[in-house]
Amino acid sequence: MICREFAKKVDTNSWVLTKKAGFLSTISAKGNGGFDMADKLGIFVSTEENWDHLLGIARAAVAKGKELIIFFTHRGTLLCKRPDFEELAKAVEGRGKMSLCLVSWNAHNLGEDHTVPGIPEKDFATQARHGELIEEMDRYLVL
Repeated sequence: MICREFAKKVDTNSWVLTKKAGFLSTISAKGNGGFDMADKLGIFVSTEENWDHLLGIARAAVAKGKELIIFFTHRGTLLCKRPDFEELAKAVEGRGKMSLCLVSWNAHNLGEDHTVPGIPEKDFATQARHGELIEEMDRYLVL
């Protein structure tokens, strides 16, 4: 999936979602960069390629009062080691939660310390946690 087909940057602080895929058909773009969607947006991150989209969408959703649930798996866990990952943690703080797949973390040799801004060690979990999170979400976006 090419993320640029589903979300695009309008300006420095504005992102919009487009309706190019069936799983996004219930999320519509608004001219002001906001979302028309339910209150809980889940974001499944399985690649490290879409950092700007992830951060922009998270900020836009929080600005619209949405709760975020973000789960990192596979190569998406590599994003947790970015020096600017704390920006995402600050955006989500108080407006959602993040967790990651510990198996993926270990597979990519990301360290024994399990220290990631915004992700407590108890949220270094399994795909079972991912399944639980899906039950909580109103909408689900895959990056």
